[in-house]
Amino acid sequence: MATLAVVYDAEPAVRGADDLIRDPDTDLGPAPEPERRPGPKARSKWLTGSVNDTAAEVVTAAFDQSEHRDPGHRRSWVVLVDGARHQLDLITAEAVLKLRALRSKGDFDAYWTWHEQEEFTRNHQARYCDRLRLAA
Repeated sequence: MATLAVVYDAEPAVRGADDLIRDPDTDLGPAPEPERRPGPKARSKWLTGSVNDTAAEVVTAAFDQSEHRDPGHRRSWVVLVDGARHQLDLITAEAVLKLRALRSKGDFDAYWTWHEQEEFTRNHQARYCDRLRLAA
């Protein structure tokens, strides 16, 4: 399965619901549709994706690109996920590692348990799995 990531810059665009979608029950008659405020415009786009690299490697590359663009973390970073829970877990882990902060929607405790296990695996099991084993 392919994993894709995009990083881009955009100025915030303040809009209301009427700027995004028109109420289908509103009869405009012959009058022209009201003008809508424009949305944000993406610029300096960077795209990566792979069927060979793991999703974790693609997510890490996206965060590395974001870090390169905003090393002082002065801007808001927004991440959109297509609903794949494992991608959300990977993104959350990178956010904690790179940003040292995270705004969560209430599942942070479960995430943190997972994160600690991933850190243990990455820092200990992966490094020492083929080394000497202690006998009891």
